[in-house]
Amino acid sequence: MFYLIGNPKIINSKISDASEIPWHPIGSIFYGLGESEKNISFTYHANWLSAGRWAIRVLTKKGCYYLEPLEILQKQEIGTTRIQKIDLDYSIDEKYKPGLYWQVYNFINNNFEDFCTIEHQLIKTKNIYNKIANY
Repeated sequence: MFYLIGNPKIINSKISDASEIPWHPIGSIFYGLGESEKNISFTYHANWLSAGRWAIRVLTKKGCYYLEPLEILQKQEIGTTRIQKIDLDYSIDEKYKPGLYWQVYNFINNNFEDFCTIEHQLIKTKNIYNKIANY
C-alpha cells in the first residue's frame, strides 16, 4: 500500500484481542488510519482470527479499484455494485508466482530502482511496521 501512496507521515494504530494467539500475545486484530507523505488518507485492518486474504482498495472520485487478490486489478464504478476485472495481460503472474518473474528479471538485469534497500527496510520497520504491531 505504501508503495502506491507513499510512506505515512501520520499513523494511528490499534491492536485488540490480546492473548488470543499464543505465538503473538500482543494481539491478533490490527487496525488504524493515517495520512501519507503525499497527503493521501488511508485505513487498514487485519484480523488473524478470521478468514480472508491480502487486499488493497483505492477509492477515487470515479469509483473504486481493487487489488483482490493482489495480482488482479478490478474496478467498481460509482453508482454500480458490479465489480469487473480490468483487461490486462496477467499471463506472467498466472504462469509463475505473482510478482516473482519480474522481481527475478530485474534482479538479474541489475535494475534495482523499485527495490527497497536494507537501510530503507530498517527505517520502515522502525517507523511503520513496529507501530502497526505495537512493538
